[in-house]
This record gives sequence, C-alpha cells and structure tokens, in this order.
Amino acid sequence: MQPNKAIVGANAFAHSSGIHQDGVLKERTTYEIINPRDVGVPDSEIVLSARSGRAGLRHRLADLGYTLDQDQFEKVYERFLVVADKKKTVDTRDLEAIIADEVQIFFEETYAWSTSRSPAATTASPPPPSASGGPMGRSTVTPTTAPAPSTPYTAP
Repeated sequence: MQPNKAIVGANAFAHSSGIHQDGVLKERTTYEIINPRDVGVPDSEIVLSARSGRAGLRHRLADLGYTLDQDQFEKVYERFLVVADKKKTVDTRDLEAIIADEVQIFFEETYAWSTSRSPAATTASPPPPSASGGPMGRSTVTPTTAPAPSTPYTAP
C-alpha cells in the first residue's frame, strides 16, 4: 500500500506543513475529519521538516520536556531551519544537539573537582583525600588509598 493512501496510509495522519501542524495542534478536526484511532493509527504525528513552523517545533520541544523563553526559542528555531534545510526530517537527536549548542542547558555543571596536596607528605602517611563540591553546595570527600605503610596508620 502506498504511504500516502487516503485515510489508511501511514502518512494520512502525519503533518509536516507548518500551517497544518498549527491547525491540528489547535483543533485536530481542522485537518483530520476522522480520529486516527478509528482506523488503527495510534495518534497524529507532527513531522519536523523544512516546511514546519514554530508551533510544530514548540510542541515537539514541550513533548521532550524543554521549556524555553522566547529568546532561547528563537535561537533554536533559527538553527532548526538550517538543519531542516539539509535533512528531510529533523529527529529527536537533532533537536537535542540544537538545544545543547544554542541554549546550553543540556550539560549543567553538577560537580566541581578539587584536590589538596600536603607539602610534607611521606610514605608513612596516606595521600590526602579528594574533595568535590556537589549539587546545591554540598561537599563530598573521597578518601584515597596508598601503599600500606610499615607501621599501621590510625585516622585522627
């Protein structure tokens, strides 16, 4: 069966045109006269392509859990158009890469690592522990190991 076969084809409920996406998102029956489930299709699909508009992109980003302010969204939208012009469709991985590059909310610093060194360290004492600043300002200390000294080491 051809994918674009009316009503029952795989693409019958797939919308890639920006005006169709906006219309379906606002009121499904504008462009879908029957419910997709009535013919065995789980749901409508918003296909992101070079023809997609802001409404379709914003909808997909919300589905992925991203909440962007207007300036962030415009940066993402401009980059989305560049990617969409080069590819047939823009998928989830593409969107995550765009978000990471343009908004930089994907990789937030959680830990800041630091180490301390004792100038008078000897083979009889273990190396100092590593310390890190954790989430919400909490500190964590990780003890390090050293070769066993000739005399037992007792922690202070």
